[in-house]
Amino acid sequence: MSKMNFLQERFGRYFLKLRVKKTKRKLHVSTFDTAQNIAIIYDNSGTLSNGKPLYVNQKIKNFTQTIAGIHAETKITLLGFCSTTYTKQLHKTEVFSSEIFTKKDFTWYGTAKSETLEKFINTPFDMLIDLSVEQNFPLEYIVQLSKASFKIGRLNQSLLYDFMIDIKNEKNIDYLIQQISVYLPSLKQK
Repeated sequence: MSKMNFLQERFGRYFLKLRVKKTKRKLHVSTFDTAQNIAIIYDNSGTLSNGKPLYVNQKIKNFTQTIAGIHAETKITLLGFCSTTYTKQLHKTEVFSSEIFTKKDFTWYGTAKSETLEKFINTPFDMLIDLSVEQNFPLEYIVQLSKASFKIGRLNQSLLYDFMIDIKNEKNIDYLIQQISVYLPSLKQK
């Protein structure tokens, strides 16, 4: 599900295609051992507690804490998309910072309009991990424009990532996190 209306996504994809052509970044393979700053994006739409969205899904929080526990010097930034509208705030812990964005952070024609998204897109993270398991245009928008030097996510037809994980019929975040944890450390540095 795209999380935006048809026309907004259609226009957004058109303008995204134009902007991607102008986007420059340097590809550099990173692992958890070598990355100094890691960004994790995810779909937070279905994460509720007492009817209110949570800032970070517990599975993502555990994954983040595992990375930070092994590599304490790594800075981790989380950015979650929520299809429902609520008051946004920055959530910080000793381990990570997390922020939520919504459809309101996009123009009516499907391009990012918030400073938060532009800052995230223009930050040259060593690694960007997309933990979405379904099509989500707002997250695809960020991944395609991101200046991150190494992008990781699920195998899909759009080929958005430098390192793709085939989640086959296991379309759940647990499986994706498990596969990233298994295969990413085995990559060789160039």
